[in-house]
Amino acid sequence: MAVTEVPVKPPTRVLVLSAVRPVIVIGVLLVVYWVAPIRGESTMLAVTMTACVGLVVFGGVFVHQVRRIKRSTTPTLAGVEALVLVYGTFLVQFAVLYVAVSVSDQAAFDEVLNRVGGLYLSITVLSTVGFGDITPASDLARILVSIQMIADIVLIGTAFRILSTTARKAAAVVPPEVAS
Repeated sequence: MAVTEVPVKPPTRVLVLSAVRPVIVIGVLLVVYWVAPIRGESTMLAVTMTACVGLVVFGGVFVHQVRRIKRSTTPTLAGVEALVLVYGTFLVQFAVLYVAVSVSDQAAFDEVLNRVGGLYLSITVLSTVGFGDITPASDLARILVSIQMIADIVLIGTAFRILSTTARKAAAVVPPEVAS
């Protein structure tokens, strides 16, 4: 009679940490978003600096998450966490850009965006809902929203594929008694 290996469910502690960790990180990210000063500097300087810093942060988060999945004893859970953190970082980055543009050029959107408005716009563009209640009015704002639309498509396809493939490969080498 053949013995069938039954995958062991990850301990409750691991499951709870996998749920709580991204909530805490996104919470901290949102607190930083809410308290960080966004001044009305030169539009191009503000957007360029914000985009550069955001790209470095986003890239760092993405690379860190891929490495974390590879080292994890529960790569599937780590992959889900990574998706939440990557998308959260992405949304906040565009929210910062939208607020920076709006503060430096109050005619950039059909209304001046505060932080709630910036995050809301970022989420509606990602979700492709596009309610139309906030619309870009300047060329720079239209370019940024267009960049986010294209980046959304790329992120949805590539980030999901890279993170899920990494998790699947890592799960294949994790001993069955600890795999998720």
